[in-house]
Amino acid sequence: MNQGYCFSFSFILQKKNYFDGWKRKEAGDMLIQTYINLTENWQITTPSNAENYKEMNKKLQKLRNESRKKNFNYSLFGRMMTICFLAGYLRYLLLREQKNIKLFSWLSDRDAITNWNDEIYQTFYHIISHCIIASEQGEEYHRIQEVYLENIKEEIFYDEMNRVADYICGTFADFDYTDGSVTGDKQCKMMEDAISSNNYIIGISVEEKGVAQICHSKILRE
Repeated sequence: MNQGYCFSFSFILQKKNYFDGWKRKEAGDMLIQTYINLTENWQITTPSNAENYKEMNKKLQKLRNESRKKNFNYSLFGRMMTICFLAGYLRYLLLREQKNIKLFSWLSDRDAITNWNDEIYQTFYHIISHCIIASEQGEEYHRIQEVYLENIKEEIFYDEMNRVADYICGTFADFDYTDGSVTGDKQCKMMEDAISSNNYIIGISVEEKGVAQICHSKILRE
């Protein structure tokens, strides 16, 4: 991590943050209907890809029917939308800064979101990232090939790689920003030897009214 073989973005969502509103029923229903309308419109405006948009629309219609049940999990839906937006936005930033990228993939960890409602997160991620990137890059957007996994429930090849992100996120979550302390030796080593003063590991705090990068400095010891 210190030598730049890979890099990391971690989003630290405060208890009150900008995305909290997406967990409410009113916001969830509005978002689902908006994406249904969008995929219906795309079937007309982009007939060459109409079948793909039709399949997306079917999944969204199914999700809307699920949302009408009393036990629909709007909190999980809001979390999913937040993660899909952040993944799409990171994709946009990377493609904007590096013009030579030809292959891209979001390889998600397996959790409650990826297994929820027929892996609907993939549909939202595709639409969100498309809307963010296509308006900025135009036809250049189509030169990038994206890889998807057909079945995330099966054993996947990148589990070991995801553990790197788990260590980093776990350290950010454990760190006490009031006094600069951590609870264990492992977190201390991660913070001091990997995260602090490292331009390849970026922590971003998301609050109710803003976003800011968090900078950690090494503790100088005699």
